[in-house]
This record gives sequence, C-alpha cells and structure tokens, in this order.
Amino acid sequence: MNRVHAVRLAMVELRRWLASGPIQPVPEKDLDALGKQADELGLRLDKLEAEPSMLTVVLLGGTGVGKSTILNCLSGSRIADSGIQRPTTQYSTVYHHESIKIDTLPEPFRNCRSVAHSRDELRYKILIDTPDMDGAIPEHHERLRAILPVADAVLYVGSAEKYHDRAVWDLMKQHASSRAFAFILNKWDRCLASLDESTGRPPDEDLRLSLEGAGFASPMLFRLCGRQWEAKQSGMGAGIPLIEDDFESLQTWLTEELDARTIHDIKARGIASELDKATQLVQKMIPPDWSKKSEMLAGPWGEAIRASVSDYAELLIDAADKQSNELERHFGRLGRLKVGGLFGIYLHLADRLMHLRGSLLLISGGQAETEMSRIAGKCIEAIPTTTSSDHREAIVDRLLMLASRQDWSVEPLKQELEKSTRRTGGAMETVLADVMTRELRTLENDYIDPRGSKRAIHVMVRQLCQWVPIGVLVGIGISLLYSLFTFRFWGVGEFFSALLLFSLTIAALHFLMVWVFPVHWGSLREKLRQRLSDGLFMQVSPGYMQALETYTARALKEREVLLGIEKVLVGVRDQLRLALERDLSRLFARKK
Repeated sequence: MNRVHAVRLAMVELRRWLASGPIQPVPEKDLDALGKQADELGLRLDKLEAEPSMLTVVLLGGTGVGKSTILNCLSGSRIADSGIQRPTTQYSTVYHHESIKIDTLPEPFRNCRSVAHSRDELRYKILIDTPDMDGAIPEHHERLRAILPVADAVLYVGSAEKYHDRAVWDLMKQHASSRAFAFILNKWDRCLASLDESTGRPPDEDLRLSLEGAGFASPMLFRLCGRQWEAKQSGMGAGIPLIEDDFESLQTWLTEELDARTIHDIKARGIASELDKATQLVQKMIPPDWSKKSEMLAGPWGEAIRASVSDYAELLIDAADKQSNELERHFGRLGRLKVGGLFGIYLHLADRLMHLRGSLLLISGGQAETEMSRIAGKCIEAIPTTTSSDHREAIVDRLLMLASRQDWSVEPLKQELEKSTRRTGGAMETVLADVMTRELRTLENDYIDPRGSKRAIHVMVRQLCQWVPIGVLVGIGISLLYSLFTFRFWGVGEFFSALLLFSLTIAALHFLMVWVFPVHWGSLREKLRQRLSDGLFMQVSPGYMQALETYTARALKEREVLLGIEKVLVGVRDQLRLALERDLSRLFARKK
C-alpha cells in the first residue's frame, strides 16, 4: 500500500504540472497521452484497492477457434447459446458470480450480456467471451477493444487451423506487457493427426516457438479438445472415450491456482506495465538542465540590453539638444553658487535679471520644481510615446531572438519579460524621466564639486572673486579718506576712475570665471550621454534579467518535479517487477 500511496502522490504532482502547463514546448498529443495514462493508472490503483481479489479473464481469439465452447465447458452449461449465433460471437458475454451485481462493475461490463452463477470456486473470477477480431464486421472489433482495458488476464485461444491470425496476434502483442497471458490450443484432436504445413512441426510446438519469438518466455499452453467436454457435460458424449488433453489442468489452474494472492499480483503486474508507459511519456518531457544555458544566454542578453539602452540615451540626448541653451546657463550659474562677497552680490543680481526673463523658474501645480526636473521633463515630453514604445518592443524582440537561437521556448519567456518589466520598471516614460533627472543632478554635483587639481583651481578662483572686489573697494575707500584728510577732494574724474577700476575688476573676474568654469554643451553632452547609457542600463536590465532568472527557475523546478515523478514511477515499477516476475512465471507466460 505504501507503493500505491507513493504513485498516487506522484500522479497528484503530475496533474498539477499538467494543469500549470509545461514551460518547454511539448506536443499536444503527448500531453493528452500522458493525461490518459494518468487516468488509466488511477483506475488500476482504484481497482487494486477496492476489489483486490476480483480477477477478470478475457477469452481472446479469432472466429471459430472455440472461445464460446471453452466458456461453456468451464461454466458447465451452454451459456454461450443465450441469443448468440454461433460460430461468430456478436456480443461479449460476462460469466460472473451471482453475488456480483453487473451495475456495480465498470461501464464496459454493462454493455455486455451477463450470465450469473453460484459456483464458489469461481466466486472471485469473471470470465468474458469476446467477439472475433479477424472478421469483417467493424462493430465486433469495437466491442472487443472496449472490453480489453478491464481485463486483468487474457486466455488467448487458437485452434489447429487458426493460431496465427495477424489481427489477433498484433492485438495480443499490443497488450502483452500490461496483462497476464495464458494460451489455449483448441481442437487438439485435429492437431494430433497433422503437422504445420509451412514448418512441418506439430501445431502446439509451432505455437510455442512463435510465442517465444514474440517475446513470451516459457508460455503456459493448454491443449484442449473443447467439443468433447461440451458434449460430455450435456450428456451427449456418454460412452465415447475422451481424447487426452489439458482441460482438467485448465480447470485446476483457473479455480485453485489463481488464488487471492495471485490475483493481487496479476493486478499489480498490470500496474507495473502502466507505470512503464507513464515513465516513458514523462521521460520525453523532462527539460534539460537550464542553469548552464542561462549562463550562456546572460552574456549576450547583457550586451543586447546595453546596445538597446544606448539607443534610448540617443533619444534623450537629441531631446536635450533642444534645451542646450538653458542647460548651459544653468551649469554656468552652478559655477557661481559658492562665490560670496561683492562679486557674489553681482552674480545674484545677474541671476535676478535672468529670472525676469523666465529662464530659471517654472511654477506648476502650485509648487516650484527644481531646474533639473523641469529640464528633464521637457526632454521627455519631446520624445513621442510611440517612439519610446517601439524601442521597448525592439529590446524584447532582440532578447527573444537571442533566446530562440539557443533553443529557448520563446512564448513563456516573452510572458516573463512582460511581467518582469512591468513589475520592476513601470512605464518607460517614467523610467526615462527618473534616469534623466538623476543623471543631470549627478552631473551637477560633479560640476559643483570636482576632484583633484581642478578642485584646487576652483577654490582659488572663488576666493579671488570673493576677496579681490572687496580689496579694490577697500583701496578706493582708503584713497578717498586720504584725500579728505589732506583736503585734496576728488573731482568727477577721480570718482569716475575709481568706478571704472571697480568695474574693470568685476569684469576681469567675470571673464576669469568664464574661463575657469567653461560651460559648453558639447562637453556636457558626451558626459551626459555616457551617464544616461549607464543609468538606463542599471535601471532597465534588472527587469529583463529577472525574467531570465524566473524562466530558468521555472525550468529547473519543472525538471526537478518531473525527475521526482520519474524516480517514483521507476522505483515502484522495478520493485513490482522483481517481486512479481518469479511468482507469476509459473502460472502465466513471462514477457521478455
């Protein structure tokens, strides 16, 4: 029962996987076949647990070989005569104990003729006589195929004339691995007086060799003369000597040797065969180890994303070109922010004049936005929405193309890409605005607070700009006081000269600042381009790489699940085979 429980748990996992859908493309016919195989295995497990001692034995053979006669002999009455025109059986006849209600049996039994008996030795056996398989009536073939799935064991019936019918032989081999088989060579009296025309061997020897050639090792073969036993049981054969055959051995085999333990083992053998079929289907669907394939794809994906975000960076730079004048003025203002004193006042007044021209401040929604956010917003607005969307789709297409070249399943990967980018990136316009604003601010900080010798030069120039105007003004003041004390008052020329000196000082410092803090859009443009490319890559790539990681994790999980199912199925199958092969080989043909 522990084996049954393990198989049921494996089937639960299998059905859950089938419901979720495999990540790797699997032919629909294989999925359907696996689903049907799981259903078949479930039915067999139910049957094993619900009625472990009930055995269904089906008589299989061609037209006129004596299946109905043998059933009559085994039952002790002419049950095959009930509305059935011989020698062709048109409908299956179910011979069962009266304690078994036909309505409680599986559906195929309900479409058969039924005959109940009270024989205790056959209490747990159901015998079924089936229509022919080699005739020309398709309905007979369909009825036979409908009843075979419920069979636990098959008695293949041949006669001296017919034991190699191709249709019946092929059907037998098709079910050989999942059902127990024994064989009957009927009309034995005719076999005693003839040899096979093609081989020159006795029919029983020829049949045995043929069965071994078909894969049945040590086939159990009963030689019967069914007519004589049918006649004897009806009282018509009194006084006629019986031809020696294996009928009594067949009766003993059926009534005594097929005990409850053997019946359970026969059903378990059928389960082992279904496990083998399920295992083969599962093995076809186990995906390869995707961890290494993921590593192989990550590199090309990173390069593709880098190239794609460079295109995005070009879009932003083209939009920023239209704001180049404002950017130059803004960065020029940044260079003067740390200058104090009189020159700082001068710079502040100059900025106020620029404010009056409306170039530095924008009010929206009642709040003042920062200059960088404002300029970044204007850049994003300049990019058409369709262009941004097209670039994003181009990234996805490029990544899927690279994956397809390495035999990845494109559709589930595309779904993962769409989910991951939505989850991590949001709307592309928002991503672009965030990156543009952040990188402009980073460029601001680098411009305001440089590193190395450039920083020392900036500090020195700022100090000069802060203290030189004060020094000039102090010198002019001292000169003015001296003239007052010496009663040599300044005239208009002196005042004009002092004002001209101060103005020239301010102008000289202004040109010095322009020279030390140059603001040219061309130099800023290249720095911003690289920063935008790096910033977009850092912002966008996690979403796409997350899709790759999620896909790989799903593929590895799928592989783990299917390998676990395969391990259970193979383990239980091998255990059943080892346990049952020895016990059943003495009662049934052993399939090699």
